[in-house]
Amino acid sequence: TAGTYYGYGGVLGQYIKNNAGIEVNVVSTDGSKANIQGVAAGDYYVRIDSDNRYINSAVYTVQVDHVSDRSFEAEPNNTPEKASPLYANSTVKGSLTQGNLANDTDYFVLSLTADSQVNLTFSHEKVNMDRAGWKITLTDADGKVYTPFDKNGLPYTDADGSVRNFLLSNWNSEETDGNFRLPAGDYYVCVEAADWFSNKTYSLHASVQKSY
Repeated sequence: TAGTYYGYGGVLGQYIKNNAGIEVNVVSTDGSKANIQGVAAGDYYVRIDSDNRYINSAVYTVQVDHVSDRSFEAEPNNTPEKASPLYANSTVKGSLTQGNLANDTDYFVLSLTADSQVNLTFSHEKVNMDRAGWKITLTDADGKVYTPFDKNGLPYTDADGSVRNFLLSNWNSEETDGNFRLPAGDYYVCVEAADWFSNKTYSLHASVQKSY
């Protein structure tokens, strides 16, 4: 996850500044490691600095390994224009990061070459926080919101009976899914925090069957 990592005594803690870009600083005192996922293609710079307490002249070694992986979101994908690809009949993973100013929002784009029946399945790691969850909304290129339907062809509703035009995955529902009938075109899936923020890794799967 993009952010600033501090390591003291061999333990890496994470401090997320904001979601304005991908500036990643890894700071450690005794050879700690940081695993950073979801970094978009581009040039990055590694800065080595002291911890603002002592000047250290010891010789150090820096090793950076990377693996190309399209199965994880590529930040920044906080707007439809910068959406990460969501391929038909495949799964992509991601996580929301909490910044100083606002929570992260992840966008994915699904391109359909023909009228299709689409099932979106959203799953996540178990959440131990009461009320934490995710809100998943599907729109087209013009911003039109599409209502998800359950396996019986009925829309999801809130406690007051009103139709819900988004999927909701809470701490007590580790997986949720919705069905859509969509004409050919590009569609955007927005993943954002619901009642409370959670940075647990989630999975988003798009099952696509062309309509004939």
